[in-house]
Amino acid sequence: MTEEGTGGVIIDSGSTLTYLTKAAFDPLKYEVLNLMDGLVQFVGTLHSCPCFTRDIDRDLAGFPVVTFTFANGVDLALDVKSFFRPTGPNKFCMAVTPTIAANLTMIGVLAQQSYNIAYDLVGNTVSIQRIDCALLE
Repeated sequence: MTEEGTGGVIIDSGSTLTYLTKAAFDPLKYEVLNLMDGLVQFVGTLHSCPCFTRDIDRDLAGFPVVTFTFANGVDLALDVKSFFRPTGPNKFCMAVTPTIAANLTMIGVLAQQSYNIAYDLVGNTVSIQRIDCALLE
């Protein structure tokens, strides 16, 4: 956060979606739409995030990883299963949406999949570490 108390990011395991400010969401949305050229888009129920009619596993093979980079070089990389959300048979939407609050950025639980997130309250830092959930079984 800034000294004025603005900015910053909330990491919320109680929210499914990730919410970005309009200034961050709009360029991301338009890049996704450019990458999805040719896929049928429909108006979804997930706010104003793009939704598509296709098979998420087959049609998004090779989709680039979307990475959020935070201070101190901390990265949170979202693969297809973290960035898109199935909404029905052969339908999916972005799991990232514009926030309704002007300066709020919130990382939801879908984006946190496959990560351990640690909070150092004394040092006032957050650590993000990718994990292989298959090894936990």
